[in-house]
Amino acid sequence: MLKTFREHGRAEGKCERLVRMSRSLLLTGVYTTGVALASSSTGQTPVISSKAIGAKPSPELPKYVSTLNEWSDRYNLSGVTEGNDWLLLGLQHRSRIENFDNFYRVSSLPSDGGYFSRHWFYLGVRDVLDPFRFTLELEDSRREGFDFPPSARQDNHTDFLQAYAEIYSKNGLFGQATSLQAGRFTIDAVDRRLVARNRFRNSANTFDGVRLRIGEEKSPWVANFFATRPVEAREGSFDDRSREEREFYGAYATFRCSSPALVFEPYYFYLDDQRNQASERKLHTAGAHAYGFIYDNFFDYDLTVSGQWGDLNGKDHSAYFVHAELGHTFQHPMKPRFSAWINYGSGDDDPGDSDSGRFTELFGAPFGLYGFSRFFTAENTVNPTLSLSFKPAEEVKVELYLRSYSLASDTDAWVRGGAAVAGGRRDPLGSSSRHIGEEIDLRVRWQANDQLLFNTGLAHFMPGGFVDETGLSESSTLVYLQGTFDF
Repeated sequence: MLKTFREHGRAEGKCERLVRMSRSLLLTGVYTTGVALASSSTGQTPVISSKAIGAKPSPELPKYVSTLNEWSDRYNLSGVTEGNDWLLLGLQHRSRIENFDNFYRVSSLPSDGGYFSRHWFYLGVRDVLDPFRFTLELEDSRREGFDFPPSARQDNHTDFLQAYAEIYSKNGLFGQATSLQAGRFTIDAVDRRLVARNRFRNSANTFDGVRLRIGEEKSPWVANFFATRPVEAREGSFDDRSREEREFYGAYATFRCSSPALVFEPYYFYLDDQRNQASERKLHTAGAHAYGFIYDNFFDYDLTVSGQWGDLNGKDHSAYFVHAELGHTFQHPMKPRFSAWINYGSGDDDPGDSDSGRFTELFGAPFGLYGFSRFFTAENTVNPTLSLSFKPAEEVKVELYLRSYSLASDTDAWVRGGAAVAGGRRDPLGSSSRHIGEEIDLRVRWQANDQLLFNTGLAHFMPGGFVDETGLSESSTLVYLQGTFDF
């Protein structure tokens, strides 16, 4: 009888969760639809992108993908594959040599270096079978030479990155292009801080489930809804799996004005992670992202505000995150842009009470957003930054960043600070300095031709008072050289 009661309780809880989630998605959908229908234009609008580093989502069709006709033109196969623009093909190879001195994500601060390789292969069918479309994308990522602890995020042999069937209508809901996908897919949402298809990391986040998209990149509005299970990477081939104990739902939209002054993106995400009863997570995250050009296009800006609430490890959770950025591009042949921004992710004030206050970044991509070293995320971080970028030649871009880091809460952890215990480096009494340190980042990107991109970078971290007072404290340097070729 006790077993029956427990099973009934679990079923009732799941039903309540689904009802709550459906209500949230419905409200978001009604909001999206109302604003969209109120729009005076249903045609094409100018598309502008945020100038914040790493904040531009990847296009639905990866840039390395071409139609079979385009492959024919590229490799002089005219006549052999003529008329096959319904077949999409893509193959990308990436190699990176990387060396770290004093790697802070391991408590002993080891120094190590090695080689990363990654292959993406894409096969898609569109138009010829409409409304039915199909997509298959494989990923193979390898790591060689490192003594760092193994990680399936770096060494994940051949597996499905995307594999989904799609129902597509060019004039679907509300007269907009509409896509319903079911299977495995990647998600690059809003400004990529919370949900992203990883670019620098050797393997990318992916999800099993269903996704509905209304609108397209040049539409005045786009709405996205998804219900998924995050996929867990494993080191073998064709063995990545999602689990029913972890579910992830979301809705987000993009509204474009006729003026470049405002692009507005509201969003809501819900994570229900019950893989470990001792550390269950039921997190709601809602907020908005806005960007554009103001004062006659003199300034560009990027603003994100996120609130988070729910249950985290048995505690009542309430946290928030803010990103605010202002930049200016000078009228000069080298297109120099100077910008300043701050990231603020809340921390937990009292590790011993029943409340949780540290912001959780979900499935974001921290590289670039918070530093090339990957020592930092949005969690318990105050991160002001100055940035300068310029183009000494049309195909070359140079970027320089000066970043500072402090703890939002002096009793909470530097999450990636390499403590010997899980959870990062921490002074629970708050008697140490809040200042973690500074980082200087330099990156040079050279687009050698349409298919070959070279990318080299340097990150130098200089520890501050908090690091000096809580453990090993050494300067850390990352150097990498990367090449990407799109066949």
